Amino acid sequence: MGDGLAVSAQDFVAEFERRVVEARARLSATDTRLIDHIRQHAEELPFETLDSLGPRAGASRAAVVRLAQRLGYDGFSEMRSAARRDLRQARSPLTRFRHTQGATPFAQLAHSGQANLQLTLSTSARELQQATALVVRAKSVYAAGNGISYPIALYLQQLLQRVRPHVHVIHPWARETAGEMTTSDVLIACLFSRYSKDTIKLLDYAAQRELPVVAITDGLGHSFLDRVRVTLVAHTDSPTLYPTMVGAVALVEGLAAEVSAADPEVSRRTLEAAEELLRVQRHLAG
Repeated sequence: MGDGLAVSAQDFVAEFERRVVEARARLSATDTRLIDHIRQHAEELPFETLDSLGPRAGASRAAVVRLAQRLGYDGFSEMRSAARRDLRQARSPLTRFRHTQGATPFAQLAHSGQANLQLTLSTSARELQQATALVVRAKSVYAAGNGISYPIALYLQQLLQRVRPHVHVIHPWARETAGEMTTSDVLIACLFSRYSKDTIKLLDYAAQRELPVVAITDGLGHSFLDRVRVTLVAHTDSPTLYPTMVGAVALVEGLAAEVSAADPEVSRRTLEAAEELLRVQRHLAG
């Protein structure tokens, strides 16, 4: 994991372990299983929800709430908030700036990038297959994003259009393209901090039209994800001033590769059409 995230996980786990020791006599077998899961995945807790943590740990929503209460929290939300407070401190630009002093930023980025890729893979491997199925079935694919998320959406469109017909990007300055979406299409929304309100409105618009949505974002705890069919989580922790998009780029490239492999005949025809268009353009250019 990235250096900043590692500090956060260690701070939270220290408090978590203290509470576990104090509550040991009241813990059930299910509590112990949940505790073991949280220990192994402490860096993911800030992004979890009751619906995500329970199944991952083999427990019910009620069991997660009971454990949090036995550990002295009001409930799951307070336990997650404790992890998030440490995470925000570890991820603040000032904290990251302090942590990079005396080290080579590129070397730190390379190290944290490897960890982020591993976390992204462990978090989103199954969901990537689900997203692939939606894209393969869709008549048209629409990618959307704003701010730092816009280049991710644009890159996705550039890759997918090589292997699929009818792939569009909804530009921040030309949102009317969204009006062309139908229930036979799929919207892929890229949402990273600061989480564009315009893109979130697109989620509402898609939900009203019963359009399947795939979100590429940095965690599972966002309220806007209740409009989303599949969520791909890209871990973005960085030891430098800015979050890293290594995980997001990997997800985009992985999705395009999976789509190409899932429907090779369509991929072949799309590539052939693109090559023929390029040949014609070169011929016309003399």
